[in-house]
Amino acid sequence: MPYEFSSDYNPFLGALSTRLLKLSPPLLHRYLIRSAIDLGRREVEIWFKTSGCQYFIRGGCTMCNYGYSRRVTSQDMIASIAEAIVESDLKPEDKLLITPSGSMFDPSEVPPEAFVGIMQIIRDYETYSFKCETQARYVTCAKLEEYRKLLEDRHLYIVAALESSNAWIRRNCLNKDLPTQVFLDAIHAAKSTNVAFSTDILLGAPFLSERESIEDATASVKWVLSKGVDECYLFPVHVKIGTITHWLWEHGRFTPPSLWSLVEVLGRFGSQDLAKISVAWHKSYYVNQAIPSKKQQRIPFTCVKCYDRVIELLDQFVATRSREVIDLLQDLTCECRDSWWKRVNVTPEGSLPQRLRSDLQMMGREICGEEWQERNMELLSEMLESRQSDWS
Repeated sequence: MPYEFSSDYNPFLGALSTRLLKLSPPLLHRYLIRSAIDLGRREVEIWFKTSGCQYFIRGGCTMCNYGYSRRVTSQDMIASIAEAIVESDLKPEDKLLITPSGSMFDPSEVPPEAFVGIMQIIRDYETYSFKCETQARYVTCAKLEEYRKLLEDRHLYIVAALESSNAWIRRNCLNKDLPTQVFLDAIHAAKSTNVAFSTDILLGAPFLSERESIEDATASVKWVLSKGVDECYLFPVHVKIGTITHWLWEHGRFTPPSLWSLVEVLGRFGSQDLAKISVAWHKSYYVNQAIPSKKQQRIPFTCVKCYDRVIELLDQFVATRSREVIDLLQDLTCECRDSWWKRVNVTPEGSLPQRLRSDLQMMGREICGEEWQERNMELLSEMLESRQSDWS
């Protein structure tokens, strides 16, 4: 089934992303496993290799790259999950999350025989709950009913990322290709089939200032909670190779958000809301972050003096979702926090649409060439000027 772009797709950003795709590293692993304590239980997350996110291959989100592969068969996928589950040593009290490079419900990425085969393996292992990740566009009542039938006795979730509740930012900063109504329809379908709904909100979208990122993440979390999601995960941006965000970072035009910004957003919510909010990828699970280095600067950070304590408390929050832990984070002091606060209070020159136009003109010239940029100026203007009311 070919991927069909929606009216929220930004073809200018898509063209830039497609040019950068060749820089993406090959997928070397068949699967990866990580675990963390989430609300008092071990959550095991298994990523498995597929041919890749179909949207990414066509020039997708500006910040996301989980890689792609030329060919992965259904039997390869099923075997990867079977091996990974044995290796993870699942217990009945554990939570289990399985995610491909893109969408579990996309039949062009995870064919029907692979989907059924994976669910049949999972059915043989007792767990407290099960989640799988997919784009909202693939969430239908029919697919959820199949999901429920295959795992009928399980506490089921789907995870469908929104990133931002601001449609203008989703289109022109993230190129998310996600109309708001599609996301709302996915929530409704989940509720209709007794499947819990989890979503992700991004902190640190490219082109936004630190303050704009904080305000957008705060507003987005409030919005998804008001729409009835069961869980919301805050994701601070990591710089991934082969993305627009990576290109901006290499050219000194992007810095990952400070973990103090994450603390600031969490601190704006009370105990009742925090029970439904968690954080993910607030640290790297594969890089030693205690050593400041060029590689390390691609991840959210504070400084070497306070970083370990900040991460320790954020891990405690994930394990408990306790307001008391957030209070401890807010009480921490460090020179880097003072520097962060000064940066938050710097007013950027020009509005976000004005700054974005300048940045994209520059990127068009440098990535695609002067002639391409001139040919596509009208397209860029159309993208930035349409639905500007969504921005404010």
